[in-house]
Order: sequence, then C-alpha cells, then structure tokens
Amino acid sequence: YLFRPGQPFRPYLVGGVGGFSMGSRQDNLDFEVNGPGITLGTGFAYFVSERFALDFALRGDFINWEEATATLTLPGGAQTEVATPIEEEGSAAKVFFGLNWWFGKGS
Repeated sequence: YLFRPGQPFRPYLVGGVGGFSMGSRQDNLDFEVNGPGITLGTGFAYFVSERFALDFALRGDFINWEEATATLTLPGGAQTEVATPIEEEGSAAKVFFGLNWWFGKGS
C-alpha cells in the first residue's frame, strides 16, 4: 500500500502469502524443499519524475518447509525420486534498492 498520494516521497507496506521452493544440484543429484510462507516489508519510493522513482525496501520471508525431495538421475537418463515430509521453519531478510518505472501515473 502506497501512502501519501500525489507526493514525491511515498512510504509503503507490502505483504503476501504464497508458496516457496528452494533447490540445489550437485552432479546427478537434485535436492528441493517446498512449503508455504508469508512476506512482510516496508519501504519508500521517491519519485524523481511522474513515472520514475528511486525505491528502497526491507522485506522478510517466513517459511514453513513441508516437503523435501531428492532426485537421482542415473546413467541413461532414468530417475529415481525420494520425497519425505519435514517440519522446519526458515526465514530470510532482503534489502532492495533500485530505480522503478511506473506504467501509470505513479506520483
């Protein structure tokens, strides 16, 4: 949500719910974990023109990992897969800084 409509300095809040996936590959072994999570954050956009803004944000992801899968690719291309339920929690913090272009009138 963008606060202060029509002003060049626009603080905002962001949030969402969704699915997360993380994968890794080493040689012929693929590993993947999946689960639901939420994202929460805050930031500000400073409009330098009507459509361009400098953007700075801090966000956190909070994830409940539910399933781990390991897939082994054998010579000849055949695959074998093992999946197991897990109960692990994870989190990550992110810092964003960039230049945004707004399709509609931003400021």
